[in-house]
Amino acid sequence: MPKANPSSRLNFKLRCTVLVAVLFLGLVALRIHGSSLAIPAQVWDPQHAMSHFVATPLLEGMGPEAQERWRSLLMVTPRNIRVDEWSHSTPWALAQFQHQPRFPVINTNIGDGANMLVSPWVPVLHLAAIARPVTWGYLLFGAQAGLAWAWWFQPLACFLALIYLFDILLPSRRLLALFGAAWYCGSAYVVCWSLWPAYLTAFGAFSVVCAHTLLHSRNRHALLGAGVGLGIAFSGFVLQLYPPWQVPLAHTFLFIFIGLLIRDRPWRTFRVEVWFRVLGVGLGLLVAAVVLGSFFASTARVLHAMAETVYPGQRRLLGGDCSATRLLTALYNYSTIYKTPGNTNESESSGFFLFFPAVLIALIASPRARQRIGPVGWILVPLAIFFVYFCVTTVPPWLADVTLMSRAQGFRTQIALGLVSIILCVQLIDAMRQSRWWEERSLSTAALVFLGCGGLFVWFGWLFQGETNYFPGGASYPPTEVLWVSFIAASICACMALGLARVSAGLTLTAVAITSIPFNPLSRGFTPLEQTEMHRAIAKVLEDDPRPEGKPSLWLTYGGSIYPSTGMVAQMLGARSIAGVHQYPQLDMWRKLDPTGRHFEKYNRYALVLQFAAPPSDTTVFFNLPHMFVLHLKTSPLNPIWRNLHARYVFSTGDGNLAQSGLTPLHIAADGKFGIWKLPDEPAEPNH
Repeated sequence: MPKANPSSRLNFKLRCTVLVAVLFLGLVALRIHGSSLAIPAQVWDPQHAMSHFVATPLLEGMGPEAQERWRSLLMVTPRNIRVDEWSHSTPWALAQFQHQPRFPVINTNIGDGANMLVSPWVPVLHLAAIARPVTWGYLLFGAQAGLAWAWWFQPLACFLALIYLFDILLPSRRLLALFGAAWYCGSAYVVCWSLWPAYLTAFGAFSVVCAHTLLHSRNRHALLGAGVGLGIAFSGFVLQLYPPWQVPLAHTFLFIFIGLLIRDRPWRTFRVEVWFRVLGVGLGLLVAAVVLGSFFASTARVLHAMAETVYPGQRRLLGGDCSATRLLTALYNYSTIYKTPGNTNESESSGFFLFFPAVLIALIASPRARQRIGPVGWILVPLAIFFVYFCVTTVPPWLADVTLMSRAQGFRTQIALGLVSIILCVQLIDAMRQSRWWEERSLSTAALVFLGCGGLFVWFGWLFQGETNYFPGGASYPPTEVLWVSFIAASICACMALGLARVSAGLTLTAVAITSIPFNPLSRGFTPLEQTEMHRAIAKVLEDDPRPEGKPSLWLTYGGSIYPSTGMVAQMLGARSIAGVHQYPQLDMWRKLDPTGRHFEKYNRYALVLQFAAPPSDTTVFFNLPHMFVLHLKTSPLNPIWRNLHARYVFSTGDGNLAQSGLTPLHIAADGKFGIWKLPDEPAEPNH
């Protein structure tokens, strides 16, 4: 492999970094984001919630039929399926602004007080924030620019990280570096999960880049910077606290690093600037120790509670929950992430274009591919096969435990399988690159790749039709759409086998853009919470709150929809609520409502807690678990048990009517869509 000029490589990476930084800062300055916050904003800002889309002026100039036709392409459709983003991760971040003081570790408005460090998207004033760069915008620039920062930091950081990684894997192939990075960051699996997969992948990729730099660079400043970068990137990866993605990605980056060690043999030059290498490693260890040490010191009790939960802490998995059909039908994401098959949803339907079967066929058919794929390619091939095996077939328990894959689901393993597939495809293009691509051996390899991949894609597309009847025409023969999609995908694979970088990149990225770009909405800011009637009403009540025992009084929250829960809305606006999303069970609080522990299995989990009002005379506390992470709590607001939790107010949204005897109205919205009441100062006597 020819070596690239180091100065030229530096200039390439520097140009990419500067361009990405300028784009990022421009988007942040304009407060542009892709959050679906418009959906919950209809609760607290119904008049303006849907007016912040970038393309709203264009849409307003159209007729109703044209609006419906262009709404998705103009990116003015918030996605209900991204509920975990718009119903709690973004509202949690906004709730930190309403807390006094701002950005606490323990947000006392969430139940009995929730540790916000276990939520990686939430801004917290803590040493761990060093390795949570997605939250820096909130801390530095406020809520509006902070949301834009949080949104765009994820894909753009990943794009840069993968460019740097591909530059190490293929140092002379800038186009392929840009291609591989854009392919991954723009894929439906990344876009349809609110870009979070890109954020986690960025940490892993930067970790490998920094570790490789520590072993190979002869520049003293680069060695010290790589040490600090490795400490931050590794810590950031650990702090994501989502094993279903962390475990397969950790395997992937570990295998890549091992492949680079075999290829580059760094021990031959390790003694050059050895003391600065050691100092760089020491800085990395120090940063990681400070960040992770401070984090675990502040969350040890919480992490133990999370590990002991019924869901997800004690869950163990053996794979086999993601069929090959599901993996390969990501080719139809241009349709399935907007109009889903009956057995899934938009996010779960998303995936990557898995073209790595072309690599397997080429390795079998072509000596050139076998000779030039390199150690990283050879070490990733069995990993890709293992990931597919884990997705489609249950593995022995001992293997799942040894590899830690018992913490991951098959369909979540796609985050790593997609990355491995992209790296292998990019390496195949480089391996098959030659000036005379039309030579007989190359054409025969490409023909085998075309026929093999085309047959595979047609077969699984046909199976997909049989399972879902998604396309018109029944399942007695492959639908026309399956044949066309398979032909295009097989043609791209053949171009890769011919080493045609520009053609492969152009076709693939066009398909990626058509598939994913319109999915998330494109908005500019949102109405400041302080300007809404709901916030002003809650703030007025909070001004006179006695704050018993130093905590805000508890608000009982009823009515509204499941998402956003009324409890979460109250917390986001500065009130303390028992309802909302609990990242971990607040057992001390639950014991006050369930002294005997009879319902322990129901609330000992990650849960969306919803409150329902029982009749005034009812003195029972009723727990129900209609879904594995949805907990219903039904009690009368006049139940004396609430006095133990210092309940003082009732907050209701939607059409719920709580005009019961014993409740003093404090604020009723003009449209009747929300109301605030005060509980009696003394517990009411139940009627028998």
